[in-house]
Order: sequence, then structure tokens, then C-alpha cells
Amino acid sequence: MFWHAEMCVGNTSCGAWEVCAPLGDGCDGCYLIKRAPTRFAERPGWHAEVMQGRETQEAPLAPASSMTVQECHDYLLKANGADPDQNFHEPENMKRYTECGFKMRDDSGKTKQLFVGGKHYPTFVMTHFSEPSVELPQEVEAELFKSSTRQARQQPPVAQQGITSQLHQQVGTTSWDEHLRQKPSGPHAFLLPFFDTNIGHWMKQHGSMNPLQSYEMQSLLQQGDVVIDVGANLGCYAVPLAERVGPTGKVLAFEPFRLLNQITSANIAMNGIGNAWVFPVGLGTEFSRFEARPPQLKFFSSPGGMKLQNQQEGLKQEEQLQLYDWDSSPESITVVSLDELMLQSERASLLGFPVVQDVRLIKIDVEGMEKEVLMGAQQTIRHFKPIIWTENVAYFSSKGQDVGLLQIMDQLDYTCAGAQNAPNDVVCTNKNGEGHQITV
Repeated sequence: MFWHAEMCVGNTSCGAWEVCAPLGDGCDGCYLIKRAPTRFAERPGWHAEVMQGRETQEAPLAPASSMTVQECHDYLLKANGADPDQNFHEPENMKRYTECGFKMRDDSGKTKQLFVGGKHYPTFVMTHFSEPSVELPQEVEAELFKSSTRQARQQPPVAQQGITSQLHQQVGTTSWDEHLRQKPSGPHAFLLPFFDTNIGHWMKQHGSMNPLQSYEMQSLLQQGDVVIDVGANLGCYAVPLAERVGPTGKVLAFEPFRLLNQITSANIAMNGIGNAWVFPVGLGTEFSRFEARPPQLKFFSSPGGMKLQNQQEGLKQEEQLQLYDWDSSPESITVVSLDELMLQSERASLLGFPVVQDVRLIKIDVEGMEKEVLMGAQQTIRHFKPIIWTENVAYFSSKGQDVGLLQIMDQLDYTCAGAQNAPNDVVCTNKNGEGHQITV
């Protein structure tokens, strides 16, 4: 077998050995390994050799500051803290690893990319999303507040040094939090149903179903606020709202359909969001359980239009067949009231519902069940008096004739107005100026 031993001997950057793999018409694949393993096994058709005197030699790696983004990519792909031959946990290696992560995260030259995968249903994974900004840009916030008494977002005080920062200092690395204080803007990644022709398509293009609506909701929030997202779907609002309220805030998202709940959770996790909870239940007037058809994710559809009950009502047969998955078994749906969860009931404990001291914003988009959600949240609304942003298609499609939701809000001492950037939504606040107001 042909192999380039003399090439490896003459190259001082070759730490110890060379393997030659018989591929194609001959030895088309030769690989120089810069660090020798402690042992290797002989295999038919392969040649390997540890060179005398270089058993522990390791060619020095360049610092991350002098590495290109591609070199950092290749380094991070191969880095393995569980491999004893890499000496990964030496301070210089950990510093290089961390700084390469920063370099890849901050690379502004990357364009968004799509990976298509999936086993039981096809998915997109979109990476390097940066335009338009998922977070409310400062110039947009200034425009929203131009003719308002509202104040721009207050920046949080610098957090006290914690254990994580001390650990980084010990090895000479910079913590993720510290790096983001210097460079807060960064890319996003999203998991999307491949055949979602509505919200999924909008997220591919704009990072949100409606960026202006997202910006308007974000403008209502400050660091430390609590948001309740009822009808999270793919998480396109849960992600930016959680970023907006920061680590001391909370986003409590509800998505009862199992697969959509998993997608929302994936989008929360892929973007490193640590202040969001995603609950696999719907909200309504009281506790109930029933079966419902799952979303159609294997053909062109719009899972954002999923209903929990009366799923076929008002739909043509072809719309029913396209919106819901009739090839899969119905799934069990659980509905609870928000008031029950806020009272820290046994069901709240089972769901891992956190203790909440205040609620600034409740966003509701549940395909016609908005009134039921509000009826089951009356105690919460009367106590915290949050801003309520809710879809109200019935009112707008009836040209103002269906005022059922507005009557409920009136009974709760709330008044509503149309949302500036969402034509089917209303924004409601306490009519006596109590609690959370848009101008505060």
C-alpha cells in the first residue's frame, strides 16, 4: 500500500502519525493526525504508525483571535472534552473554544441557511437569521414612542458577579453574559414545520408571523416583566418576548397540541432562552380533557389555524382534510384555567408552574376561544390588572356586531382599542387607569 511516511516525517506539525484509507481507485484518502492516540488497532487495508519521539508531541494551535471563522468552525466541530488525548480542559484550550464560539456567533457575514430533515414529518431548521431583527430595534422603539408619554426601555443594572463568572475567570475565559453585554445583537435559529404555509413561511422570511406586532408587544415590556402567551404555536412571539424581559423576567407559554408544543420548546432551547416555560395544556374556563385531531404536518397546511374544539365547524371538507391529520389517532387535550394555575393548585405543581408575583402582559391567540380564556382568568386579571392583547376576529369580521369579548372586558373594568399593527387584535387596559397601563 502507498502511504506518505516521508511526508509526515518531514513535517514538524505532524504530531505523531498518519493513516491511509483505501478509497476509490486506491489510497485516495490520507489523513495527518496532529496528536498520537495512546493506542490504536490494526485493521485490514489500513496502515498506521506512531513515530518514535513524537508520541506526545502536539502542534500548537493558534489563538482564536488569529483564526478565521471557518477555522473556528472546524475546531469546534472536532473539539471533544471527553477525549483524554485532546487535553481539552487545559486553560488555553478552553479559552480558544470559548472565543471561537463568540467569533462564530458574532459573524455578520453569514446568511440564513435551511436544513431539511425529519423522520415522522419533515422539518426546516433555519440558522443565521438576523434580518429583520427579532428584537425590537432602538430606532423602531423611538418611532413608537415619538408621540407618546411612554418611556423607552430601561437597561438592567450590571449583574453582580456570580459563580459562573468566577469559574470563567479561573481559566481566563469570558462568560457568555459578559460577551452579550458587549455585543447584544446576534443571530437566531428556528425549527419550523416544512409544510407550514402560513406562520412557518413568515418566520423564514421575517423571523416572526408579524414583526411589527412583535415589536409593538415588546415595546410594552421592561426587564423583569412577566408575560403569559396563550396559544404559543411555534413560539415566534415567545422567543422575542422572553428576550425582551430578560433573565429576571418570565414568559409562560401555553400550547396544548403536542407536536406544536415540542416545536415551541425547541425554538426556546435553540435560542438559549432560560426564562420561558412551555406548558402542554390549553387555557379555558375550567379543567377538562377531550380528544382532538392533531395538526397536519405532512402536507401543505396552516397549523396556526388549529382549533381545540369544534374543529370542523365552518370549514369545507377539503379544508378539514388539509388542516388536521386524519391519518394519525386523535390526541388527548388538557385544558385548565389560568386562575387555577396562579393559585398554585396541585395541577400547577404537576406542570411545574412557577410562583408569579405580577403579570404585565397577557397575549391571547386561540382561534375563537379567547372568551373562554378570559373567563377562566378573571381573578388573575382583577388582581394584577395586566395589559391584555387578544385576537378578536369575531368583532372585526362582523364589522363590530359581535361584541361578546368586549362585554367580558367591560365587566372586568377594561376598555379596548384596536392594535396598531395587528388588524384582528385589540389591546385592553383597566378603564380606571389602575394596574398596568400602556403609558407607564
